[in-house]
Amino acid sequence: PKVIQSIDEQMQQFVESSPLVFLATASCNYNDNDMYPPVMPFCSPKGGAPGFCKIHKPTRSTNNGAASDEIWIPDTPGNQILFGLQNILQNTGISLCFVIPNNTTTLRVMGQAVLTTNPRILRQLSNSSTDVDDDDIAPKLAIRIKVEHAFFHCGRSFTQSKVWNEESWPQQKQDIDWGVYFPKMP
Repeated sequence: PKVIQSIDEQMQQFVESSPLVFLATASCNYNDNDMYPPVMPFCSPKGGAPGFCKIHKPTRSTNNGAASDEIWIPDTPGNQILFGLQNILQNTGISLCFVIPNNTTTLRVMGQAVLTTNPRILRQLSNSSTDVDDDDIAPKLAIRIKVEHAFFHCGRSFTQSKVWNEESWPQQKQDIDWGVYFPKMP
């Protein structure tokens, strides 16, 4: 089948090779006056060295059968806009798109997310290639996703956009004046 309910060996290798994943979440702001709640979708990139996300394959089963595979993603300091994390608190549904540079295939994963400060998970997500105990490097929070569906997706959009073709890149870099959005506080 194209879509499976776990992370197989090829998918695990893909995650371990990926330095970038896009997380899609949606709020669930209920309003008593409306029959349908307004929803605020949000997509957030998360990046690090290849393998910064970890796959956890539980060894024991749950009451209704096999335990779900999990993906653990460290939350590292960024622009301090927490829309995605706030959405997870309201609505645990999440979708992931793993990308490997110069590879047109993506890995898409859907599941249920929770935020965790579990020390065992945070230790595994810390930079294991060095012995650095820097508080700025070690994550203080992680996103723990129980995998419900996973599949590889063809790279037609990468091929059509030529995103990996350096010759198609703009000649001039798009510089952003960040001070407009993040003014210095007095």
